[in-house]
Amino acid sequence: MKFFVIGAVLLLGLFLFFVSRATAPKPHAPLPSQRYLYRDYVEHGDLAAKQVDKLAIETHGDISKVSPDDRDWLDSMTGGHGADLLRMRYRYLSAHKGLHQNPVKTHSNK
Repeated sequence: MKFFVIGAVLLLGLFLFFVSRATAPKPHAPLPSQRYLYRDYVEHGDLAAKQVDKLAIETHGDISKVSPDDRDWLDSMTGGHGADLLRMRYRYLSAHKGLHQNPVKTHSNK
């Protein structure tokens, strides 16, 4: 009888151990790669500003040319004014950083 009770307790203990392992919370996902750190515009404001400038230059300030994911990010960061931010940053960068397109060179411009 003693061995039966000890065996039952050991089996119950093993069962509870495996159940607790199976229902334990999963480990947190790894931190985002450096590439996506700009998404946390509170902690990485400098990276977010660079990404906004990059998007403004690539799209010439046109929000319709931004991917839906980036558009959602811009809108969440600006409270729904992502298009305005992109347009203003492009205007600023165009005026102050010399982003105006150079005229097309033709053979007559030599």
